[in-house]
Amino acid sequence: MRSDQIKKGLKQAPARAMLRAVGVGDEDFGRPFVGVVNTFTDGMPCNFHLRELAQHLKAGLREAGLFPFEFGAPAISDGISMGTPGMRASLVSREVIADSVELVAQGYLYDGMVGLSACDKTIPGTAMGVIRSGVPGMVLYGGTIAPGEWQGRKLTIVEVFEAVGQRAAGKIGEEELLEIERRAIPGPGACGGQYTANTMAMALEALGLSPVGYNAIPAVHPEKERATKEAGKILAWAIAHDWKPKDFLTRKSFLNAVAAVAATGGSTNAVLHLLALAKEAGVELSLDDFDQISRKTPVIADLRPWGTYTAWELYEAGGRPSSSSGFWRRGSSTGRRRPSRAAPWRRRWKGPTGNKRGRRWSSPWRRPSSPTGGSWCSRGTSPLKAPSSSSRGRSAPTLRARPGSLTPRRRPWRRS
Repeated sequence: MRSDQIKKGLKQAPARAMLRAVGVGDEDFGRPFVGVVNTFTDGMPCNFHLRELAQHLKAGLREAGLFPFEFGAPAISDGISMGTPGMRASLVSREVIADSVELVAQGYLYDGMVGLSACDKTIPGTAMGVIRSGVPGMVLYGGTIAPGEWQGRKLTIVEVFEAVGQRAAGKIGEEELLEIERRAIPGPGACGGQYTANTMAMALEALGLSPVGYNAIPAVHPEKERATKEAGKILAWAIAHDWKPKDFLTRKSFLNAVAAVAATGGSTNAVLHLLALAKEAGVELSLDDFDQISRKTPVIADLRPWGTYTAWELYEAGGRPSSSSGFWRRGSSTGRRRPSRAAPWRRRWKGPTGNKRGRRWSSPWRRPSSPTGGSWCSRGTSPLKAPSSSSRGRSAPTLRARPGSLTPRRRPWRRS
């Protein structure tokens, strides 16, 4: 084990003495050491429950014969900081999280790594760090928030943003805005539609960095505790077989993730984050891949913010496994990519398996919400500044692009 460099041998007696002070017993020195990065904060609902979730995770890791060590990493809420100078910290935090995971994994020579994430940048940040660590690892998503409800309407954070505009336009009163604000977010969990957090959580399942079906379990659903403990067994198998992220993160797995994002009308922020993950994994991925896959992949989802249903309702309808099976049947996916061959993630999943009667979160493939995905990529050059007196007599730069690349993006609106 890699951690033997820390805990074995005569010269490491001082190190063992310090480890005993934090609860490591005689028998524990023979177990693989695992780092658990927890992006908990009580400053936002997305990651608010991760402290409790970490206890279930560590219990599962111990039951699987591993010894966990928890440490923290920062988490910035886009929903809170948006529109303020605080938003400047958002994307920077992704790099800080990745650096933190890599640093701790190397500093303690852990044998495996687990990332607990929730809000937007904590998902790619922990994933990037786990890949960099060079040891078996996984990323677990804290889960979506339950939808709020007011006057028979399901609410998410977007309804609050829309209510602000309606109030500014005089379409609703101050009291109605306040009621929506009070009811939109009833408890812990990430924003309840196919926004960046849920989009990236789905992408990690497609990549194999998360157990299939796990990330779709809502934050406060009773199933979350059992599934979190069960994840410890999967990591134990990966460590025993030295099955590291770079062993299964291939170009095909990234193309699968891009197709999943396109088919569900996911956040275009997935482009930013999947490119970063591909770079960490040493996999070739470009904007052209997003463009080409999006143009041939229909949108079959009917999810917020542009559709009808919330992420909680997606879980009740069967979760992401029910949608991914459609990708493979239709050939939009290049094939399943699993983090372990002998113990595939799906076999350990015992969540919902089918749509509830009367609930259609997705459209049939023959009648998609949109014939193409929403991540078309435009190319060209544009002037950096207007012509000045010094450039008189010379023509200004013009926009150049390949034919068809500037076609307006088709919004995946729901069919009536």
